Amino acid sequence: MDEIDHMFEDTYSKRLANKEDAAHSIFLDKRLVGLVDRSAAMCSALASQLNDAEEFECREFILGDLEILDVVLKFRPAILIIDPLEFGPPNKSNWAEVVGEIKRASPDTKLLGYTLRVDGETLRVAIEADLHGCVGRNSDLLQLKIAIAAILSGGDVF
Repeated sequence: MDEIDHMFEDTYSKRLANKEDAAHSIFLDKRLVGLVDRSAAMCSALASQLNDAEEFECREFILGDLEILDVVLKFRPAILIIDPLEFGPPNKSNWAEVVGEIKRASPDTKLLGYTLRVDGETLRVAIEADLHGCVGRNSDLLQLKIAIAAILSGGDVF
């Protein structure tokens, strides 16, 4: 619980009070896919690989430089790709709390889990916490692109 509290110590209402953030948060960018990770190298490499798709633009965000809610409020991505283990171990209440914060900040942003741990428990908690998909980091790039396209089309991918 302390990690989640630390991650979101500034509340959604405080951030929206900032007029600059509010101005950026009016419209969802229907083509923007945000990739959030702690590893700058992984973010950069994966974003450059994903940017060859014509259907969307992938933009990388490094956790630590920006927090998850900052990304959602300022850039309003159609999809946010994140490792759900950033929310803590698979636990519905922890994950649902973080997903709820993100959904309150940007109700139309869809969440795609991208994680090394893809097992029954992780997938069950991802579904219960209202993620729109989950893809293993050991999946090939085509699988990730298919997941993004499916979610942009209104589907879920597990």
